[in-house]
Amino acid sequence: MLRYSKSRRGAHIRRARFNSSMMDSRMLKAGQEFSELQDSYMVFITRTDIFNRGIPIYTINRHFEETKELFDDGSHIVYVNGNYKGDDTIGRLIHDFGCKESKDMYYPELAKGVRHFKEEGGRERMCEAVEKYAENTRLNSLLESIKNLMDSMKWSADQAMTAMKVSDADKAILLKKL
Repeated sequence: MLRYSKSRRGAHIRRARFNSSMMDSRMLKAGQEFSELQDSYMVFITRTDIFNRGIPIYTINRHFEETKELFDDGSHIVYVNGNYKGDDTIGRLIHDFGCKESKDMYYPELAKGVRHFKEEGGRERMCEAVEKYAENTRLNSLLESIKNLMDSMKWSADQAMTAMKVSDADKAILLKKL
């Protein structure tokens, strides 16, 4: 039986199982065959060695108990010990994850991303894009609710927006979309 640190609530092994199942549930569209489900890798990078075995990576795969053969259903869970300090590929990768500046990193691919997002303004552009996406999602949801009220209550757009207490600024935008 594996022992793990229960004080690390965010790294609980049942969280990995849950997240893996959620990821799987979103991979197939209605009507797709289960055989089309792609392999999934749920990777958790933890601050410490939660399994207390002193190794950098713990790879979890399912197997048949009786024969110990791999049950290759495509589901994989990987825990990375974020406290590992080895002078190998994993140790260097974990080192890079902790770096604040790209110049201190071993892996050029990762350094390039860090440089873009932390040193060249990429973070601001990404934040702007996420804010724009969130605003569009909010307006589309509002629009859908207005259409539903118009349809079910036989209200005008103005009546539906008044009932929903839609701001004047949003009204102007939504009227263009109706």
